[in-house]
Parts: sequence; C-alpha cells; structure tokens
Amino acid sequence: MKISVLKWQTLWLLFLGAVMISCNKEETISENELDEFTEETVFRIQESGNMGRFGCYELVFDITLVFPDGSEVVVADYDEMKDALKAWKRENPRSRVLPTIKFPYEVVSEEGEVIVVENREDQLELRRGCLKKFFENHGPKGHNGRPESCFK
Repeated sequence: MKISVLKWQTLWLLFLGAVMISCNKEETISENELDEFTEETVFRIQESGNMGRFGCYELVFDITLVFPDGSEVVVADYDEMKDALKAWKRENPRSRVLPTIKFPYEVVSEEGEVIVVENREDQLELRRGCLKKFFENHGPKGHNGRPESCFK
C-alpha cells in the first residue's frame, strides 16, 4: 500500500514539475540569431533600392523603420538602425516578417543628386536605374558563402 502511494506521489510531483517548467519557459533569442536577423534586414533594406555598399545610392538619414507590428522608430544612422532592429527582435522573437523603411525617404546618387522615394514604384525605378548588379553576386554575408575575391 505504501509503495502504491509513493508511486502516485512521485508521478504527481513529476507532472506538476513538468507543468511548471512548460508554463515558465520564455522564448529567447541568441545573440548570434539577433546578429543574423539584423544583417539580413539591413541587407534587404539596402537591396530594395540598390542602396549601400553594393548599390548605386546611399540612404539619407534620418529614416523611419516600420515594424510588422505597426510600431515605428526614427534612426539617424546604420548603427542606430541595427540597435533598433535588435531591440525589436528581442521583444518579438517569433516574428518572421522583416521591417521596412517608411515612405517617403531620400537617397543620394553617386553623382550627389538627392532623390526622393515616394512609394514602391519609385523604389523599383531606383533598382532599374542602377546598372550595377552587385546584389546578384553578394548576400548579407558576402559572396553567397563562396570565398571569391572582390577584384581581379
């Protein structure tokens, strides 16, 4: 009889422990995952209008980032952008949708011309107007994982 009661108590304690662990488990995201998310997002934002290191244009800061949950944040440079992206991702680890830039925003061409991007159609025109095709050869981590040199 005592053995039967001990078995039930042990089983009950194990069940209670499992419930407590599963209820308190909080989803976290590693620093490596945060870095990957940030680099991917910055790359996709730059790619959207052939901007940045591999494109023909450069963003004119301050810009507004729009997050999938509808929240917005104004950033003054790429470092602030990365910090804002990491902070948002820490709070929303399950989100798979990437943030975007709020229209309108401005870019500077290689010739120094300031161009206002009012909507997606203007953004598409930027891509078409840029003859460089660096984005086809590079990913957010370099040369699509291949150890190719940038210059010959």
